[in-house]
Amino acid sequence: MPDGTMDQEEAQEKGKALIEVIGCRGCHKLEETPAWKLAAEDGVARDFASNLYQVANKVKDGWLFNWVQNPGQYLPKTRMPSPRLIPEEAQIITAYLMTLGEKEEESGIEDQLRDKGLIEQGKKLVIDYGCYGCHDIKGM
Repeated sequence: MPDGTMDQEEAQEKGKALIEVIGCRGCHKLEETPAWKLAAEDGVARDFASNLYQVANKVKDGWLFNWVQNPGQYLPKTRMPSPRLIPEEAQIITAYLMTLGEKEEESGIEDQLRDKGLIEQGKKLVIDYGCYGCHDIKGM
């Protein structure tokens, strides 16, 4: 997603450096080990923002670019502060973050999205994990 003045690899390296400079790692982890496991091992956890490990499996680059540039545009009540990035900075951060994981295509997902049993399982998971504590979810 670089702007055309730099190649993808250069954008990724600059993005990796930029997330360190602007402090993304103050809230976000990039580690494979989940925070709950780290807390169980040494009593310390930083689990109040998304772990960005494998983020490329979860979102599309266009959405991530817009989120990074202006999180309040998507979720006005978000706790994530606006990083006040210029578009080029948001592009290079997105280029780096999209290297964290690999997109996997799942066949049959459309049918699964209509499966009433899976919908009920999903609802139970949302309640059990308390997703509605941070996300506005209709009906919760």
